[in-house]
Amino acid sequence: PFISRQIVTSQPQLPTDPGSTPPRPRLSSVSAAPLLSPIRIARSLSVEPGEERRTALLFVLLFLASMVFVMGRTARDALFLTQFPVTWIAYMWVAYGVVSSVAAVGYGWVSTRVSRERLAIVFALLSAVSYLAIRWAVGADLGWAIAFFYVWAEVIANLFVLQAWAITNDLHDPRSGRRLFSLIGAGRIVGMLLSGFITGGIVRVIGTPNLIVVIAGIMLAFAALVRLIGSRYKLARPKKGTKPTGEPAPSLRRHRTYTILLSVMLLTAFLALTIGDYQFKAIAKISFPDRDDLAEYMAGFYAAVGAIAFVFQVSLTPRILKHLGVVPALLAMPAAFLGSTIALLFWPVLPVGTVLKLSDNGLQYTIHDATMQLLYFAYPPTLRTRVRAILEAMVKPMGYSLGGVVLVFLSPVPFAGEP
Repeated sequence: PFISRQIVTSQPQLPTDPGSTPPRPRLSSVSAAPLLSPIRIARSLSVEPGEERRTALLFVLLFLASMVFVMGRTARDALFLTQFPVTWIAYMWVAYGVVSSVAAVGYGWVSTRVSRERLAIVFALLSAVSYLAIRWAVGADLGWAIAFFYVWAEVIANLFVLQAWAITNDLHDPRSGRRLFSLIGAGRIVGMLLSGFITGGIVRVIGTPNLIVVIAGIMLAFAALVRLIGSRYKLARPKKGTKPTGEPAPSLRRHRTYTILLSVMLLTAFLALTIGDYQFKAIAKISFPDRDDLAEYMAGFYAAVGAIAFVFQVSLTPRILKHLGVVPALLAMPAAFLGSTIALLFWPVLPVGTVLKLSDNGLQYTIHDATMQLLYFAYPPTLRTRVRAILEAMVKPMGYSLGGVVLVFLSPVPFAGEP
């Protein structure tokens, strides 16, 4: 095949016999590779030699975490919204903020005492067991099980994503992170896309409650993959309170202002997103009163989110971060959400509500997530896990919780016809 540009490696000129064919120059592996070879594809995605396997494994890790997240949300929304009034969502978000904050404190404490690999594996195994127990409780018609699952699924799913990103951060520095995080983060988008496409079919075959069992199986696959990554690469391990040089361990006091700004940003953003989530689900419940129909719609919605987000993540996120920087990247989600919220005020119908939710999920799991991971590099490595746990598993859920409190006062009366 024709190659427009060849990279020729220099070789010493060896003496040749008269009449013999001179040796051909040797092409580099990239130039000599076919157009659609893995090597060419990797280089076009900014993956440097030696990074291919690691990047692929981390891509799959976020893919599995995303499947836990999306399938969990699909199951819990369908089960909850067909069992309880939509106004109860406000109380669920308040409960989520409280439970997640407690879980974040526990996670932060354990993460400083247990290796990253062991923590992720044990967490995945215990989570799978808890999901199987919830499936039994739902099948036994225990009224509290569905409400508990609504909160628990969100807490567990967010911790899966948090751990996947923590492992990813362990294996990158700021420079490689800026180059590869958008690609690795696309694993979450592909997981969302695939989950959306297959969940509707799964629900039709086995029913919404049994989707919980499928999620438990994905958790076991996550644990196995973490074990594989841990056997090939060096992940973070707990350290003592002092460095080998005798210097004190880094403190958050030096990063107080920066941490406060990030906290305020997350609180404000997710308070607003919670109100938008309520509006979307209220309209969806009215449109799809049947449990499996609602689950199928939610699955289709996440498939659409995944498709849009994948295109955005691969084509736009790297360019925005490279050419415009972090601030415009952080403003993308709030700007899109504000515009769709204004539209919903004038046209409160399902298509506009869907666009509103797309502006949340479509950008939150792409450019917002990738940018947030870059912001964590401002902290020393020994603080990143702690800070990530505080912001992702405590501050962000507090934003949801505050949004729930606002909703309690804004929507105290159930919709007509609700139980």
